[in-house]
Amino acid sequence: MGKIKTVLIFSAIFFLVGCSTPNSVKKDSEVGSIWKSSDGGKTWEVKNQANEETQLPQMDILNFIFNTIDNDQQLISSSKGGYLIKTLDGGDNWTKINLQVSKIYGLDVDPNDGSIIYASGIVKERGKLFKSFDGGEEWKEIFTFPADGPLITNLIVDKKDSKIIYISTSDNQIIKSYDSGESWQQIFDTNQPIVKILIDSKNNNLVYAIDIKGKMFRSNAAGKNFEEIKVEIENKKINGFSVIEVDPFHENWIYVGGRSGLCLSKDSGESWQELPTTFNKSENNPIKAIAINPDNSKEIIFGSSLAVYKSIDSGENWSTSQFDGEQKIRIIEYNPKNTEEVYVGFSK
Repeated sequence: MGKIKTVLIFSAIFFLVGCSTPNSVKKDSEVGSIWKSSDGGKTWEVKNQANEETQLPQMDILNFIFNTIDNDQQLISSSKGGYLIKTLDGGDNWTKINLQVSKIYGLDVDPNDGSIIYASGIVKERGKLFKSFDGGEEWKEIFTFPADGPLITNLIVDKKDSKIIYISTSDNQIIKSYDSGESWQQIFDTNQPIVKILIDSKNNNLVYAIDIKGKMFRSNAAGKNFEEIKVEIENKKINGFSVIEVDPFHENWIYVGGRSGLCLSKDSGESWQELPTTFNKSENNPIKAIAINPDNSKEIIFGSSLAVYKSIDSGENWSTSQFDGEQKIRIIEYNPKNTEEVYVGFSK
């Protein structure tokens, strides 16, 4: 396939925390926006430049969504060029979905029917939300802003009740639908745009959100009565978080990451513990993506700049993989039906 290149990270700090020899990246191409590991993160290969026929341009990856019915089918959205692409074979071949929009920040699939897709975008400067009933062949507009300017910043479909949809907006709102997008209700006003909404893996009344400045919120009533979550350890408040992730295996477990490192709460944000990633506390290279193995919560992967770090013992020891290119890691996802498969998306 290509030349194997192993990049060694020489730092005494890594050895103090038990970091092992870095993993390898197959160098089929020096540049790639989508990378896949088929062995749990030991080796990686680029997937958006598979061959001359299916080669895709370098993209800014915003979302990576698995079809819950068939996990070989995946969807990816991009801000650059407004691409929405689909693979049916785990990333070996990709096709573009016909949705003529830009800035596809919101994307999700109905958990009970993989042919139903929701995607947001900009059409002539107007933010809109679309729904497809046939896997992306045809689209129906189901939400629009009243004027140009605002856009949808995030979208999530409730996995336990697919009629429930949450969207966040760049004009500081969280909006909810109870009927699969037929109607909408504003449920929360914020001071900054919300960049991610999450629903607890076991309790769909427990909803989290994080805004563009790193402020985090929690609702115990399915989006009503949001309250701020503060990270405090030993009576010291810790700031600088940019990403939040729920544990797919345990109720009430959430992880947050950023320039202050990686922290875990096992009680929905009431108390916190800091995971030993002191080598990665960086203002310039904060943690930007977190993924937890759906079958094993001891296995954690996070991304920072051009490196991926993996622990199989709840964060005590870490291995690392180094990538090349101008883009930085934005998203990491496990295949929920085959957790040996891990995908990384990059953006500027």
